[in-house]
Amino acid sequence: MQIVSLNTGQIREINQNGKIITTAIYKTPVDRSLEVHSLGIEGDQQADLRVHGGVDKAVYAYPAEHYDYWQKLLNSNELPYGMFGENITTSGYPEDQVYFGDVFQAGTAELQVTRPRQPCSKLNLKFNDNRMAKKFLASGRSGFYFRVLKPGRIKAGDPFIRVATSPDRFSIHEFNVVYSKEKNNIGLLKKVVKVKDVPLKYREQFREHLNGLLEV
Repeated sequence: MQIVSLNTGQIREINQNGKIITTAIYKTPVDRSLEVHSLGIEGDQQADLRVHGGVDKAVYAYPAEHYDYWQKLLNSNELPYGMFGENITTSGYPEDQVYFGDVFQAGTAELQVTRPRQPCSKLNLKFNDNRMAKKFLASGRSGFYFRVLKPGRIKAGDPFIRVATSPDRFSIHEFNVVYSKEKNNIGLLKKVVKVKDVPLKYREQFREHLNGLLEV
């Protein structure tokens, strides 16, 4: 389990059919050690702070194992690490083995899992595919965000190791299932609304939906 690639990107302007769009989804690998702080990684930027970045989405990780899937689906071998806008490309921890509230050691930093990624239209722009965000969501291969519990330094090749596990053990995979595939799965809904590490706005949405199902 390690950090396969460390990736950063700057805000840039893209002309899409005559419309100027600002984005920082274009991340490229970095071959040196960088500082990790409460709002992200040294040298990295986010364009729209309403939906990107912030304390609870300071670092975004994407499993390297997913790249084979996307190369086959998209019929492309040109998918360098950082292609999905991730800050760290990781190995060894797919979504069904990562739980809300888990704490990972990454370099000398400590990171806590906060939520999966919900794709936006910038992913369509990056891949020049108007359905890419939908494909990403349907795949369940979301990656996951972290808050920074302990600032430190990080580089490609550093160990990426879980050092604490949430007692609730509600996985990113389970969230993705109930969020986008099995929205009426009462068992998962009853479970997710009790998980304190799932963001409150999602728990409230799930609780309201669950109550509606139980009233039928």
